[in-house]
Amino acid sequence: MINHQDTFFDILDRHYKHLSKKQVRLADYIRKNYKTAVFLSCVPMAREVDISEATVVRFANALGYEGFTEMIGHIQEYIKNEMTTVEKLQGLGALSAHSDIFKDVMDESLRAIKSLPKLVTQEKIDRIAKDMRESRKVFLVGFESAGGLVEYVGYHLLRAGCKVEVVNEKTGNLLTVIHDADPDCLVMSICFPRYAKAQIRLTEMLSKKGAKVFVVTDGPGSPLIRYSSYSLFFPLNNSFSIYTEIYAAILTFFQILLYEVGLADYEKTRQSLLKLEEYNSAFEVF
Repeated sequence: MINHQDTFFDILDRHYKHLSKKQVRLADYIRKNYKTAVFLSCVPMAREVDISEATVVRFANALGYEGFTEMIGHIQEYIKNEMTTVEKLQGLGALSAHSDIFKDVMDESLRAIKSLPKLVTQEKIDRIAKDMRESRKVFLVGFESAGGLVEYVGYHLLRAGCKVEVVNEKTGNLLTVIHDADPDCLVMSICFPRYAKAQIRLTEMLSKKGAKVFVVTDGPGSPLIRYSSYSLFFPLNNSFSIYTEIYAAILTFFQILLYEVGLADYEKTRQSLLKLEEYNSAFEVF
């Protein structure tokens, strides 16, 4: 049983002297190239070191892991907050040499979407939709990689008649956002590694103002969890991709939520859309 308070390298150091020659070669390869090695599956990694797939599996077992997948996941835990975007791109370059990118991205995206029923219950959706409808204002908070996502969701929620304010790195004065928050507000904070420090701090301060905080993140280890009233986890199976697979699932979740909120008060939504069409017509938007 692996103690995840220890890093992969702590475990490797303890077992290193007991490894076979081929396992030592693999250990040295991972130690030197771990930021790209985490992108490789078992077979490509074996090719990189010129060993058999079985040796890779036995190496993981020798360190105490149940299998290769658990070992790679533990390495990912170690580095997911330190990898830069450039290093992610370099890792994807290493991955592309061993795989069909189109197929891999499609498979991962479909797998993420199909996992939604295990991640989100109807009860959780009903609670979020109720809180959104009853709140004086909904703050959609997402910095860096989540910035575009909150803009997309906010765009559609506004048109459904919700009182929404999108907050991301483009927002000028965050102090006005903090001053506007109170217990009648709902904060939806979406954050994945690498966690933006400004978003963590803002979520903390909005929570201290008494606002209800709903966090969408990758797991219970996220630094935003301590400030959340409730949360929703989308685990990152490949923590070092550009998150294409997990965003497919998140967008699907928000699509469901948009329908729930919009159709709960059909007349209010209809009136909001009629006003939007009047605006479009007056300013010849289309």
